[in-house]
Amino acid sequence: MNAGDTFGMAWANLARRKGRTALTAAGVVVGVASLVLMISLGLGLQLQVLKFFETDEALRTLTVHRVKGGDGAKKKASGPWGFGLDGQMIPMTDKDIEEIRKLPGVTAARAELNMILRVAVEGEKGSIPYAVEGILAEEEERYSKHLVGGKMWADREARVCVVPNAFLETRLNLKTEQALGRKVTFSGFLQDETDSSEDDVYTIVGVVDAEKLGFKGRQIYLPMERALTLRERKAVSPLLPSKRGSYLSAEVYLSDPRQAENVARRLRSSGYNTLSTVEIIKSVNVLFLVLECFMGAIGAIGLVVSLFGIANTMAMAVLERTREIGIMKALGARNGDIGRLFLAEAAVIGALGGLVGLGAGALVGKAVNGIAHVAFEMPAGVSLFHVSGLLAAGSVLFSVLVSVVAGWLPARRAARMEPVTAVRYE
Repeated sequence: MNAGDTFGMAWANLARRKGRTALTAAGVVVGVASLVLMISLGLGLQLQVLKFFETDEALRTLTVHRVKGGDGAKKKASGPWGFGLDGQMIPMTDKDIEEIRKLPGVTAARAELNMILRVAVEGEKGSIPYAVEGILAEEEERYSKHLVGGKMWADREARVCVVPNAFLETRLNLKTEQALGRKVTFSGFLQDETDSSEDDVYTIVGVVDAEKLGFKGRQIYLPMERALTLRERKAVSPLLPSKRGSYLSAEVYLSDPRQAENVARRLRSSGYNTLSTVEIIKSVNVLFLVLECFMGAIGAIGLVVSLFGIANTMAMAVLERTREIGIMKALGARNGDIGRLFLAEAAVIGALGGLVGLGAGALVGKAVNGIAHVAFEMPAGVSLFHVSGLLAAGSVLFSVLVSVVAGWLPARRAARMEPVTAVRYE
């Protein structure tokens, strides 16, 4: 028998026992649906996380800090994020940052102020802890490209600020046009809000697209001089430096993302440690790979359980068709033909169950995603579940493989039957 004859007969045999075939395939459907649902959740979350990092701005950026003692080139970060875990961090100075600016491939470098202040917006109740940073004059063009409303400040001495749209949408539920022109009052995270003065009140003049700026785009930006003054007055912390000329880290902007590794190597050889977006992406991918394998293992339990149902169904089919097997052998069918026929029946059950389970898992994922959007007011572009082509093909193939494994012993038993004994079987 050729492959077409084998699968034709397999389909006809399964169609004779529609109820039993449907019940057996139902176990496969549940197993594949749970497998697809679990892994697609991991893939969806991974894609959402990577959106913060896989932007042109983020890929061009390095975060740098100084490490005490030793040659930074010989030190590889031991932690999963590759930053700040292989040596004691010491404050950087303006001189350090000026030296970094001179490195080939570096277009800009500025101190990171690492300020977390309480932010009160005019017309809104209470204050919100939020990150505040300063930007240099030469960086203004870079940020102005990603404005979604308003403009950059014209006077760097004015008390003005630019806020990310993520701050407005997720923290205040405000639209861009509603925020422009509003007053923002900054106060120290650990200080009494009543201590704020006119010098702490700023006006929102622009709104930037946080996603375009990458994972560091969710900060409120001030002119650097204004931000330094605010840090001295408000960012008083025993853990972080707050005086001018002393910074915990620096942000380095590259002319080309492909220069990241070369620049990082030069910095490490000078006693610095670096964190690049590429390193973060690698760590995120490894983390989610482990998570997806774990979730896939949980989802696959249902599919493995269905293996016993398929094995039982095929064993019953062999017993019921013993005389039929004997007649087929008497007519010239070989052992291999009989074995392949029963394996084909198991494979068809697996394929049917896999395809239906794939569709069911995808539909359940869409339904849960829709409910989550309504319940948690998630942005329209966020999807918690993602069914990739590899997941779709892999889940169906895995279903077929499990079904064939389940049908192997019954198929082997059918292939080894003696024709005379089989024909006489009652």
